[in-house]
Amino acid sequence: KKGLTSINLIKVEIFSSWHFLKSKKMNDFFLYKKMTTNYYDAFIPSLIVGKNFSGSLKQTYFTSNKSTIFKKKNFYRNSIIKNQNLIYMKDNTNSNEDYVRILDEEFISHEKNLKSKLQSLSPTYKKLISLLIFSTSLVSGWYFAPSRKPLICAGFSVVTGGAGLFLLKKFNIKNEFEIKKQIIQKINLDSENDSIINELNKIQKENSLTEIEIKSEVSGIYKKFLEVLLRNPNTSLEEIQNLKKFKKILNLSSQEVGQCHYDFAQNLYKDYIVMLEREGVSEPNEIINKFFFLSDRVFSLDSAKGFQYESARIRKIFLFLEENVKKNCVDKSIKLYEDFIQKSLLNPLIKSENFLETCSILGLPIALRDEIHGKFYEQKISEILSAEQKISEVEKKNLENLQNLFEIPEELAQNYLAKKTEPLISSELTKIFEKLKVQINEEELTEFLNIIETKTQDFILSKQSLEKSVTLTLNKVLCEQVENSLKFLRGNKKLQSVQETEKILYLKRNFGKVSGKILEKKDFSEIFSNLGNNFKGDDIKKIYITYLNSCLAEKKISEQDEKNLLELEQLFGITTKESSEIYKITVGPILEDQIKKVLEKKTFNEENKAKINEITLSLKIEENLSLEIKSSIYKETLKEILSKESFPTQKEQEELENFRKFLSLKWDNVQEFHDSLSEVPYRKSLNEALGATGIIPKNYWEGLENLRKRLRLSEQKAKEIFYTAIKDKLRIGLEKAISDNKKKAQPKGSESGDAGEDPTVAKGAGTALGIEAGNPSGNELVNLVDLYSKNSIFIENEKVFNEVNQVSLLGQTGRAEIKNSTKSKIDYSYPVNLDGLFNKKITTDMYREYLVECFSVKSQNEKRKLFNNLDKLGPILGLNSSEIESIHSSVGSVVYKQYLSQALNKGFLDKSEMAFLSNIQDTLSMSSSKCSEFIREAKKNKVSVLIESIFSTSKVNADRVSDMRKIAKQLGVDLNKDLEISSDQRSRMFRVEIDNAIEKGKITKENQELIGEIQSGFGLPDDLSKKILLQCISSRCENHLVNAVASLRTNNTQDVIKEIEKMLNFGDLLPIQIKNSIASEKERAELFSLYQTNFNEGLSEEQYDKKSKLLKLMLGIN
Repeated sequence: KKGLTSINLIKVEIFSSWHFLKSKKMNDFFLYKKMTTNYYDAFIPSLIVGKNFSGSLKQTYFTSNKSTIFKKKNFYRNSIIKNQNLIYMKDNTNSNEDYVRILDEEFISHEKNLKSKLQSLSPTYKKLISLLIFSTSLVSGWYFAPSRKPLICAGFSVVTGGAGLFLLKKFNIKNEFEIKKQIIQKINLDSENDSIINELNKIQKENSLTEIEIKSEVSGIYKKFLEVLLRNPNTSLEEIQNLKKFKKILNLSSQEVGQCHYDFAQNLYKDYIVMLEREGVSEPNEIINKFFFLSDRVFSLDSAKGFQYESARIRKIFLFLEENVKKNCVDKSIKLYEDFIQKSLLNPLIKSENFLETCSILGLPIALRDEIHGKFYEQKISEILSAEQKISEVEKKNLENLQNLFEIPEELAQNYLAKKTEPLISSELTKIFEKLKVQINEEELTEFLNIIETKTQDFILSKQSLEKSVTLTLNKVLCEQVENSLKFLRGNKKLQSVQETEKILYLKRNFGKVSGKILEKKDFSEIFSNLGNNFKGDDIKKIYITYLNSCLAEKKISEQDEKNLLELEQLFGITTKESSEIYKITVGPILEDQIKKVLEKKTFNEENKAKINEITLSLKIEENLSLEIKSSIYKETLKEILSKESFPTQKEQEELENFRKFLSLKWDNVQEFHDSLSEVPYRKSLNEALGATGIIPKNYWEGLENLRKRLRLSEQKAKEIFYTAIKDKLRIGLEKAISDNKKKAQPKGSESGDAGEDPTVAKGAGTALGIEAGNPSGNELVNLVDLYSKNSIFIENEKVFNEVNQVSLLGQTGRAEIKNSTKSKIDYSYPVNLDGLFNKKITTDMYREYLVECFSVKSQNEKRKLFNNLDKLGPILGLNSSEIESIHSSVGSVVYKQYLSQALNKGFLDKSEMAFLSNIQDTLSMSSSKCSEFIREAKKNKVSVLIESIFSTSKVNADRVSDMRKIAKQLGVDLNKDLEISSDQRSRMFRVEIDNAIEKGKITKENQELIGEIQSGFGLPDDLSKKILLQCISSRCENHLVNAVASLRTNNTQDVIKEIEKMLNFGDLLPIQIKNSIASEKERAELFSLYQTNFNEGLSEEQYDKKSKLLKLMLGIN
């Protein structure tokens, strides 16, 4: 019911168009063809003309609410796809003249309509008709004007004349169809002439055409030729060649051809969309595929970029994927090439160059061409073999010709031949191999060789191909034979399984005789050795064990059985280790039974021993396997004896010793059994001896040694057990120490010390060195060392070395002699420690805590005890030398620095303090350079702290500066180089101390050594020191003068005299005149007069005169 309204509209419009054309006698412009599938039960006319014109049709669509929606759709009446009914090309056998004739008829048929007839008129007639139409339009405009006024009539006449002129522009006065006919007549596809460029130039001049117009005519002819080719959906090789030649004849560039295909594709797509709506119509898809294929071949003449561009343009119109289009083109090329080969095989004149040319035309790659050649070559071989079951001399010649024609390499041809003949030769080889599974004679062997040689010649097989077929067939037959053996084995038919296994051995031996005579490759061991890889390992071993049991039926192995077993091992890929294990499992119980019978009766005599040896020889049991079986029985016997609660009795020991000698076992063979089985009872006794303390009493050692000998335990194993037990005790001790350390509270009140208390620890102070003290009396770490020492676990290693000394000679001052002395040193090694049982951080922390306690305890005896165990504790905890050294360095640095800080409070280090520091250095194995650096840094810190305290107040104290300088001198600290004190600070301290010394009279004119000492202490240069000294004297003199004048004004004679005395002290060093405006000349004179009347009576006359002159100079009194 779909589209009823649309169908009626289509019918009405078609009917109207039909009667209009019929009335104009244009019926012959159309050809009708009934569609196989009706398009809405309508007939669609196919127009001959190549230009598009469309009718606007209304198509009805129904929505979900059943309201009708009309939508316009353009229907192209001149469908390219439908135009195939114009001249239907039933096959591809058209000659080149046919193509030209078809094109000519196409354009002749176009001239049958009115428009075409007008276009076909000569240019002279066209000009007369144009003049007539223009004149008529001018007259009709004047005549049909609505007013008779001349101006209005003239206006209408101009308008109608302009319209007529516009229409005349649309009317081409040139004869287009005549031009196309002229061009087509010049085209000859069979001609050797590749171009008609001269003819085209002549036509262009005769018809006064521009370059663009002639190109347009040529492009139209090319597109029409392409349309003619597409009317037949089938593609031929000639069509590709003609299309390429047509392009060349018309002198079209690749760009122009690409544009032609692009324009053609646009029109083709419109018809393609319409035809797709028909159900069951496959021709549109075939035509589209052909169009893309022809385009692909023509575009291949262009450059790679041009090919890619033009192909992408037409694909974009149809929205086709590139891979799909490529696949379609390749499929068509393959089909055309295969058709070409089929026809060529019937043509004796064809050559290999023709195939290469065809591949180039179709764009087939070499690899794909070779694949197609191989396919046809294989097909030919199959046809020959299916007809005759062999290849005769004639067919062999035919195959050689085909091989040369296809240019197939010899090796590849042999592969094709082997592939097709392989089933036949494999069948013949299988029959032969079946006959090789039994014993054969020379006559039978010769017969088999003749059969193989005949078949090799019949199938033209090379040695390599025959070898490959033999390899595949042999592997298949061997696998089938193994499967047969397994099949019987699964059915518990062991005898039949053994027989099938023997067939494998016969096949292997007989095949060796055959392969050596007919094949170059005589070694097929790889096939036989890889046979086991095709099956499960357990299945292969079952076949081997079954065959082995059949050989042991009489409890002996013959030489032939040995060879057969060895061959089976090689066939099945069973290693020597695996075969030994299987042989042991199979043969072992037989030997074990005989030995156990003797063991039950305990008759360990020579007769039974000889029987055991005879069974060993008859069963071909190797010495290693025999030793393993005997050792296993001995081990079980020992295990049974030791399983009792009590230790072995003397009788049991004797019987066990006799049994060992009966089996010819050495102690080296059974020692490991005694070590492993006796470990438990020995460990139990050892733990009882260790007790809770972990220390074995002296009287227990002898009993443990006797027990070891009784159990036949080796010394090495006894040591391992002992070390394991000790390690467990050490672990328990360290765990307890860790637990105690966690629970340890703050140190309690100081304990009463003994006679030898540490002088570095003040009374009442638990940690004088600034390190937290522990609880040494309950330290479990000491118990670890005691456990190690009292059980004598240390291994002493004595090292001997020479020592050279210089000894002074008695009575001869200054002379000495060199004496060499030999000394020895005991080094201890630690066979057991706690390394690996605890986290390394835990053991290092515990060792550090112990070292801290060594320095923290107050009691000298306790300190000595802890230090004596220090060098042993680290290795027992599992610490290496570098870890111990690191801990010593970190703890020792703290101790060293703290002690230095305390000792340097008095400003120097005495001998006892240096001795203690040296003792710390030796105990902790600290480097001398590091300790010297500590001392140096401590001294520098001491002086640095003093300087900081000096400048921490607003006023610098001269006495503190002097004390600091003296301490720095005692400690050897340079304020400039070591502490890098700034020059300003050193200058300030220098001035303060100099000022104070001058004021107190320590520095006078006669005694100035202190100046140099102070200058050296502060590290100041001479010029700077002189400058500071001059400033100091001038400033102090002025200050004292000011003070004296002030006291004078207040009538304070005593203070005046004091200030003058101080001023004279500074002036004595550097006599200068004080130029100060504060004191007037009168006041200066009063000061001098007052000094004369109140001078110090203790001065001598000379001293008085000297000071008087100095005072006059300084006051500026003449």
